[in-house]
Amino acid sequence: MSTLKVNKLRDTAGSADAITLDPNGGAVLAGVTTVTSVKVGAAVTITESGIEASGIGITCANINGTQIGGRRNIVINGKAQINQRGDSTGNTSSGYYGPDRFETSVYGGTFSHSAAASGSTLSEFPKCFRIDCTSAASAASGSNEIKIGYLMEGQDVQHLQYGSSSAKSITLSFYVRSNKTETYTAWFYRPDGARHNAVNFSVSAANTWEKKIITIVGDTTSAINDDNTMGFKIDWILASGSDYKSGSALNGSWANLSSANRYVGNTGTFGESTDDVFDITGIQFEVGTQATAFEHRSYGEELKLCERYCETILVGESNGAYMNNTVAYANNALYTIIRFRTPKRATDPTLVQTTGTDYYKLYRANGSTTATGFTAANWPNTHGSAIYNSMTCTEGQSGLLGSNNVNALLLFTSEL
Repeated sequence: MSTLKVNKLRDTAGSADAITLDPNGGAVLAGVTTVTSVKVGAAVTITESGIEASGIGITCANINGTQIGGRRNIVINGKAQINQRGDSTGNTSSGYYGPDRFETSVYGGTFSHSAAASGSTLSEFPKCFRIDCTSAASAASGSNEIKIGYLMEGQDVQHLQYGSSSAKSITLSFYVRSNKTETYTAWFYRPDGARHNAVNFSVSAANTWEKKIITIVGDTTSAINDDNTMGFKIDWILASGSDYKSGSALNGSWANLSSANRYVGNTGTFGESTDDVFDITGIQFEVGTQATAFEHRSYGEELKLCERYCETILVGESNGAYMNNTVAYANNALYTIIRFRTPKRATDPTLVQTTGTDYYKLYRANGSTTATGFTAANWPNTHGSAIYNSMTCTEGQSGLLGSNNVNALLLFTSEL
């Protein structure tokens, strides 16, 4: 058995000349009874179960819970550095706009979504996810809501051990800035078992970056399915109608899904004025009861993780941006095979494209022809897909396919 000896530590009577910290038997002073804890200054206590260092994030809980070392942040693109779709100038629908992996839901008005500069006061995070109201909506009523969401695959959160007595507590931390001093809600949802949880947070000072830390306990009632479908979701609720906040507040406790109890106490009115702007960045979601330092990943790592859900195939140029080789299977039946750089989450990724007059160009037979877009994706799977259109071409011809407009954009998505 190995022991650690710290010489010249004396007991309160001054009679001992050494202390032995035995990992199997606790702390033992020579010639004295077993000591169950040793306090070092005002903040650090050594006990038989580990080291407690108040205020600096080194505790038995987060060491045993794997917060220290290894991958900690479950969230991908938490600092908004990957923006494959590009900034969106305005929309009246819900979906994925702006920085990768984050979706928005709206009920009215129009909003821009962008990877905006966070400013010099938050130099650790140069970019943030910004949602900016460009055309105001009416006040939220009924089941109306405006929110930002982040969805996780079930197989990526199995280490939370939900549905067992070992279910882990989780901590969400993020930086937020808004023009309004209101109370918003962080809402947590698990479709497996239809369970939810919620904690409110307030913006205390307008147009000022503030860090928020929210910890919720583990849910022992039901397991999260170990698959590639949605297993866990976080929503930041910026506005809500009365249908979702007329019941009892959850205040960090898991419960069966109840619409009336979702966002009780939320006072958000985001989207009712064109002055409304909401910024968020530095998002980390990790096992344990403390928020550790943000886990910075390289641009390349984040891009690769994002490409499982969205992969850009072509970004337009006015006359170029070569994309792929093509072949005419029959007259006016053009096919090109896209091989993904990263396998997709599901077997049926979706083709997303911008379209417009002469957006895409085919070079073939010592000439060229153009098209507004592609008719469909064919034979999609996790590793690739064909795309098709009826460009003017002759059976058997091969060619080079690219863009013909700076607004041409083609990507495949496999979002949750």
